[in-house]
Amino acid sequence: MALKANTIEYINHLRYVIYDQICTTTAPTGYPKVSPTQYWFATRALPCLTILHSLWSAKPIVDGRWVKRLPNNIGELLTPIGLVHWIMGDGYWDRGVIGFAD
Repeated sequence: MALKANTIEYINHLRYVIYDQICTTTAPTGYPKVSPTQYWFATRALPCLTILHSLWSAKPIVDGRWVKRLPNNIGELLTPIGLVHWIMGDGYWDRGVIGFAD
């Protein structure tokens, strides 16, 4: 199922308003190219982002892929609104359970 028009508006808001200073010049890209169901954009390689990445990721343990983990101090790092944005950006809802993409 293709994403609704307001989804790309939200992605563009994140890319060009919220995260503009830390993003590369690459525009958001849909996947798959025909009837996209998800979008991605790239951020720069910055030391502050590397620190955040290390808080939320463990060493690759399966097929060389990073595994997400919740830091012990999640309550200090995320507000309820931050949690909602994280779920909208990287999560999904399946049979009453919130999950996150690999």
